[in-house]
Amino acid sequence: MKTMRQVLCIFKSLKNLISSGLLGIGLLAILGACSTYEALVGPEDPEYCPKPGILAHAGEIHRFRDGAEKDPANIEFEGKIVDLALVCDHDSGRMDLELAILFDMVHGPANEGLSIWLEYFAAYLNEKGDIVSRETFRKEITFESAYSHLDVYEEVEFSANIADVGKKIRDHKVLIGFRLKRDEIEYNRNVQ
Repeated sequence: MKTMRQVLCIFKSLKNLISSGLLGIGLLAILGACSTYEALVGPEDPEYCPKPGILAHAGEIHRFRDGAEKDPANIEFEGKIVDLALVCDHDSGRMDLELAILFDMVHGPANEGLSIWLEYFAAYLNEKGDIVSRETFRKEITFESAYSHLDVYEEVEFSANIADVGKKIRDHKVLIGFRLKRDEIEYNRNVQ
């Protein structure tokens, strides 16, 4: 089973290979290099990082044209958070986090252009469920054509100030989700 560090390493390597067009040639080299990286830095301690997850009802987005009926013909775009990997480091009350997120995005029939703005967030929660830190991220996405699918890989970093570094970090959570409008949250609750 791959550790989160290996998954993040593989994600980064795949992203570089896809952009350079060398995916088939480099796949075996990636797996070997990531295993070597794991051997050099040591195994990941499960007590060291907070648990990553996707916030309920925020893992999918169905963006309808403003003011339009909730009908498939009125969808501008849809998206789903497909995968998530987390690497963390903490020292002196500060947790530094690096997230690798894979989104599956779909261009909708009501979208007249090919570009959209994707907004999502990451939140750090302590063992009580209190939000310690929250950050919103934006990314412009351009589809190749109308009605197309697009896998979007994102790497983001954010930090949280935590007072209890030595206390049960594994009971803390990092949750991600799409930044949704109120009606989109209600839509997700009704269809999920």
